[in-house]
Amino acid sequence: MQTQAEPIFHEGEIAIQKKLGVAKRIETIAPRMIRDVMVEQHKTFYSALPYLFAGYHDQNDKVWASILVGKPGFISFPTDKKMHLKTSPLHNDPMVNAIKNADGLRIGLLGIDLSNRRRNRASTQLTATSDGKISLDVLQAFGNCPQYIQIRETEWKKDFKPEASTATKVTEFDGMIGKLIKNADTFFVASTSKNVDKDAQSRANGADVSHRGGQAGFVRVDDAKTLTIPDYRGNNLFNTLGNIEVNPHVGLLFIDFSTGDVLTLTGKAKTLWHSDAHLQFKGAQRLWQFTLDHGFLLQNALPMRWRFDEYSPVSLMTGTWDDDH
Repeated sequence: MQTQAEPIFHEGEIAIQKKLGVAKRIETIAPRMIRDVMVEQHKTFYSALPYLFAGYHDQNDKVWASILVGKPGFISFPTDKKMHLKTSPLHNDPMVNAIKNADGLRIGLLGIDLSNRRRNRASTQLTATSDGKISLDVLQAFGNCPQYIQIRETEWKKDFKPEASTATKVTEFDGMIGKLIKNADTFFVASTSKNVDKDAQSRANGADVSHRGGQAGFVRVDDAKTLTIPDYRGNNLFNTLGNIEVNPHVGLLFIDFSTGDVLTLTGKAKTLWHSDAHLQFKGAQRLWQFTLDHGFLLQNALPMRWRFDEYSPVSLMTGTWDDDH
């Protein structure tokens, strides 16, 4: 649990928890759930992963989500408060520039094993970067439930050459971009609180990246710039919606698991509190909307592919925008 007497949540998270009537319960369970150290069980989990998701803001305060990759063991822990990543951001990824000379940058991390539906989250602070190494301080760490995670098996691509990856700027959802999003059953969302620089001492302030899953077709492309997404029942911490409450800038990350292409987007989000369109999705409690600023399609960016195995049983019950109701 938190070993220091300081807030676990920032004002945005607390506001949403109160709005939705879960604040008292979360106030009771959070100190047992959220720690300011990395426990052994979580160290073992992260150390076996070949990929890790990150959320952060860049020098222009745009928020992005990224994926970091490496052979199992690329994530290590010199102490229970220190985390080392023996890797570099993907070629052409916005994270390459975001972490340059950015000591103190808050970075949210999501460790997820798509082969067995396990996931854990962490809030961290960048302490150093060098060629092929990222050093972080652990601020908060906690586990997540396995809901909405589709099972996929990782397959490494032989003779992968990162320099062969290409980047195309994205300014609207058309053609292959719209198709990739409409076919997605999984994506990742990054968000940050208002106070994310090195002078923001509270561990409650920081960055987050979270998994979102459902049936293929659960993300609706409304127009060339806008997506609408159901918000399913979760852990009631409301890290993402709490961040959006105080800072609308978010980043989305979609992966084409069969080609290794990565679509990373930055823009703004808002929660649609007064819409009842979420009722067509079982388990959805509300909707939220993303408006695109810009993004990049990184083609052939990943050294692995994923073979689809099965949907989460919870995802199968949820529905899509094309279902008749």
